Amino acid sequence: MAFDATSVTVNEGDGTATFTVRLTGNVQGGFTVDYATNDGSAGEPGDYTDVSGTLNFTGNDGESYDITVPIIDDSLIEPTEDFTVLLDNLSTTLIGINGDTATGNILDNDGGGSNGIAFDATSVTVNEGDGTATFTVRLTGNVQGGFTVDYATNDGSAGEPGDYTDVSGTLNFTGNDGESYDITVPIIDDSLIEPTEDFTVLLDNLSTTLIGINGDTATGNILDNDGGGSNGIAFDATSVTVNEGDGTATFTVRLTGNVQGGFTVDYATNDGSAGEPGDYTDVSGTLNFTGNDGESYDITVPIIDDSLIEPTEDFTVLLDNLSTTLIGINGDTATGNILDNDNIPGVTGLSFDSTEVTVDEDAGTAIFTVRLTGDVQNGFTVDYTTVDDFAISPDDYTSTSATLTFAGNDGENYDIIVPIIDDVIVENTESYQVVLSNLSPNVIGINGDTATGNIIDNDSDNDFPGDVTANCDDVPTVPVITLNADGCNYTEVFEETITGQDDGCATEYTITRTWTITDCVDNVRVHVQTITVVDDEAPNFVEALPSDMTVSCDSVPQAETLTAIDNCDNDAFVTFDEQITDTDSCGSNYMITRTWTAMDCAGNQTVHVQTITVEDTEAPVFVEELPQSMTVMCNEVPDAATLTAIDNCDTDVSVTYDETITNDANCSQGYMITRTWSTTDCAGNVNSHTQVITINPTGPITASDYEEQITIMCGDDVPEVPELTFMGGCGNYQVDFTEDTVFSDDTDDYMITRTWEVTDSCGNMATFEQVIFVMQPQLEEVTIEICVEDDPIDLIDHLPESFDTNGVFEVMNGNVILDGSTFNPANLEVGDYLISYSSTEGTCKYYVDFTIKVDSDCVPCGRDEIQVSKTVTANGDGINDVFEITGVEYCNYTFNVMLFNRWGDKVFESRNYENNWGGFSPNNSFGNSGMLPAGTYYYIISVNEADFEPINGFIYLGTSK
Repeated sequence: MAFDATSVTVNEGDGTATFTVRLTGNVQGGFTVDYATNDGSAGEPGDYTDVSGTLNFTGNDGESYDITVPIIDDSLIEPTEDFTVLLDNLSTTLIGINGDTATGNILDNDGGGSNGIAFDATSVTVNEGDGTATFTVRLTGNVQGGFTVDYATNDGSAGEPGDYTDVSGTLNFTGNDGESYDITVPIIDDSLIEPTEDFTVLLDNLSTTLIGINGDTATGNILDNDGGGSNGIAFDATSVTVNEGDGTATFTVRLTGNVQGGFTVDYATNDGSAGEPGDYTDVSGTLNFTGNDGESYDITVPIIDDSLIEPTEDFTVLLDNLSTTLIGINGDTATGNILDNDNIPGVTGLSFDSTEVTVDEDAGTAIFTVRLTGDVQNGFTVDYTTVDDFAISPDDYTSTSATLTFAGNDGENYDIIVPIIDDVIVENTESYQVVLSNLSPNVIGINGDTATGNIIDNDSDNDFPGDVTANCDDVPTVPVITLNADGCNYTEVFEETITGQDDGCATEYTITRTWTITDCVDNVRVHVQTITVVDDEAPNFVEALPSDMTVSCDSVPQAETLTAIDNCDNDAFVTFDEQITDTDSCGSNYMITRTWTAMDCAGNQTVHVQTITVEDTEAPVFVEELPQSMTVMCNEVPDAATLTAIDNCDTDVSVTYDETITNDANCSQGYMITRTWSTTDCAGNVNSHTQVITINPTGPITASDYEEQITIMCGDDVPEVPELTFMGGCGNYQVDFTEDTVFSDDTDDYMITRTWEVTDSCGNMATFEQVIFVMQPQLEEVTIEICVEDDPIDLIDHLPESFDTNGVFEVMNGNVILDGSTFNPANLEVGDYLISYSSTEGTCKYYVDFTIKVDSDCVPCGRDEIQVSKTVTANGDGINDVFEITGVEYCNYTFNVMLFNRWGDKVFESRNYENNWGGFSPNNSFGNSGMLPAGTYYYIISVNEADFEPINGFIYLGTSK
């Protein structure tokens, strides 16, 4: 007995891994064998669930059982892991276990190129007035143990601290998918007009290698809010309106923005429809601005309050001769509007006492009163006339027109009288107008030149009888008509006609009565009454009515004969109709609809409908003997039988055949054929038969042992192709071997994949694969300590053995220039220098980070190494211009210095002296031009950081020539 496959690979998301144990040969009496799982690189319970038990074999050749191991789908990013299933304690000695172990390989499904940290947005744009710019950093994927990442801002066209405040720090991630943190950068809202500026935020120093930084830089863009077309000077209002009694009109000129040094602008008034000096007083001058944002000045123009009634008049104020080009004039002209205050519109003038006068049409007249408000010198006249609207003259009123003559006294009024006609016409309330016009002279206005007269009608349709519908024994008599028409005599003519009794049905006809009225103004009113005589009752059936039913095709009943009677028509009759409708395309299922209609001569009818449903519910039957299910070998599969069927109703039934095959008819694994015959009549009745043929398996193709996965370092020798021996199946194998090299865009590592595709004589196929993982060398870190006075070193000599030496060196940190691969410590500052080396041109990639620690440990720092100037000649030639203390630059010493002249007077003293004394005298107390006189001076030097005796001696100070 043995495992079908000694290696089973599943994705952790598959849920289970299945291991099949199969018996080869027949074993009398059967047997048992135990099984159990064991940890490999995969651990229980984190990666899979431990299982164990006993398999019970009956002893039949080819008998097999599955061992199912639950797989845990965690969310951790991890490599492919494995566990084993072990067979043990075989209960018989008649056979053995051919390979007691199978390996389960669990492929991870959590990694991928999208995992890592990244900015939500790589470009963030804010207005400088927003206060802050926020950059969100987000994690994709779960990272065990969490991690940290540093961040810092860097200048672009925006500079710190003028445009933003520099920030830096560390983000601490707990490692949860979707976790995010904000980096907030303060933005400076200055008052400068400037273009859009930018800075960057950089992510660095990721503390884990499980993920990467997907884009380490985001850009912040700062939009300026100080410039714009609104800067400059302008009138607060380009139109100023005043009453002529206000005395002045004020125009305010205002500055928007700060203008360095200030400026001036001239102004002057100009006539429009208003003239100077009659309407206003001319002004001009110059406005002096200091240049502050919001600064403003008023231009005041005197206004003349005359006694003339006149229209609104205007003048302009013009700005000119701006003394600066830093800003512009946003609108150089403002208009002054002068309102007249002598005529009061709506108060003084001519108007109707009431603009709407309503009367009944029998009132006789309508009166409109026109009244003067205010005194008008010498009086005036105004015309009036009536104008038709819905009311027309002479039918509704009598047209009138004339002229009213006013003496000009306040309150003076006159009446306009309009005669009204009381006609006989039924109409809506109708209106007409009285219009005032031709005011002469027009020193005042007409406050509403139109008044409306409304005439309310006093006639009604209720004066006449309306249309009615009546039975033949209920026809109404002719009424006496009396109309409301005071003062307007009228005549009446009556006529009656009967129609509709000559159409063959005398029970329904029409009476038409017509009254014609003519009034005193020849208005004609005609009223027509229509009396409709109807027969609206339907006939009734005499016999019992047949009901709906469902029957077979051989039991459809004969149609009944029905008669009817009617209350008005003795000749009522019955019609019969029968319709047969197929409910589908099958003639054995259909519906019979029988309709009896009773009708009189007036068209009244009674309808009865009977529905008879005819159905076919019996399925067809097969004629031939039905084939039965069976189990056969691969070469014993019989041909499919041909079956026919018959039906009690449908003479044209057919049989459909369908066959499905499992496992792609793979003889080695066994398969199943399912054959189905179906027959259906046109009514949809179905009969089917299924035969299942089981084909036993021949067994899989296997291969001799070989390493399925090999890992080597780039540059190592690639293992030879193994010689595989194949077993199982039907023999006579055909083998196709291929070898491919697979590269990835996500890593420099690559794979060599070797594939054997094997086909036996039965067409069974199996694939065997060997994968060689070629891993790139890891980043090497090399630390070198060197003193500033040591000889230069060649960094190639410090590369790890076997590394390619044709790569590139690059200075990553520190102020140093490489000579090719040579690093020279001379004159460098003490500290760490970071040099990066990379060689990426070949298949193998090499990376080294050099940390070179430059110190001054080799530099002597004794008292004897301190060198002091002997001469100072401060003439600017660059030689001995200052008093210098040298020789111990790498010792971090500071010095206190005192200088004395030959009389013992102190002429100079300095703590933490910086090699900057060039012979100048304190407070210009000695010599000429602030310089000490030439001669010999005495110095005393104290070393602050060492326990040395003070250093003293003489120095010669030369002249400047």
